Amino acid sequence: MPHAGQLFPDVGGLERSASHEKDAAAKFPRSFLTILTSRCGSRLTPSAFTGHVGTRTARQSLGRIMDRNSALPLYQRLLGGEWPNLEERVRGAHSQGQPVHLFGSFQVERGKGRIARLLVWLWRFPVATGGVSTRVLIVPSGKGEKWERDFGGRLLMTIQGEASGLLEEQFGILQFWFELRVVNRELRYSPKGAGLRLGSFFFPLPRWLAPQVVARESAGEGKNETHVQVRVTHPFLGLLVSYEGTVTRQEPNE
Repeated sequence: MPHAGQLFPDVGGLERSASHEKDAAAKFPRSFLTILTSRCGSRLTPSAFTGHVGTRTARQSLGRIMDRNSALPLYQRLLGGEWPNLEERVRGAHSQGQPVHLFGSFQVERGKGRIARLLVWLWRFPVATGGVSTRVLIVPSGKGEKWERDFGGRLLMTIQGEASGLLEEQFGILQFWFELRVVNRELRYSPKGAGLRLGSFFFPLPRWLAPQVVARESAGEGKNETHVQVRVTHPFLGLLVSYEGTVTRQEPNE
């Protein structure tokens, strides 16, 4: 006949184990919570986790955080804790869940060589020099955005999304990746790679062959105005095209 110790487990041991798990939950690293708060834009406190004991519950909590993060607009998601540091007029030029209409004018400079000019024409960048009337429509699309640019009647459409924390932009067969940074309340786009996508096939381009796109956005002088600078170069061909100017966000009721 089994003795009492076999029929009844060590209740005191179970209580000590539960107490240990609660202590471990209470000591959940505050630095990790700080990182999650800055990334997700959510107000998290250690008490949000101390009531959950066990790996599965912790996974579910982190899953809910990631779901909230993925629901944020593209640029806010990519910039994380840096988003509030961006100048308000620059933030206004980006979608925050609704379509954005921008209009303005750009001064355009083209490269000198024939090949450079041919590439600019093929890629539908603005080809006219001097002032070019410009309209931009940004429409949320899934977890990314669709950008439609009209440079004096010349249309350029790109699709933007997220890839491993970088901004991914595709137009035609070209695909680019950028790191977004906030510097002096300006938005900076730093190139991190490029490639060619043909259907389901992708061919990365080495730096010595890939076009380089550098851009920055800063606050304009007037209300809802954003100053934009874009420069596209090639290691062999030099300048392909650059354009600079100010765009104004059109209010929904205008």
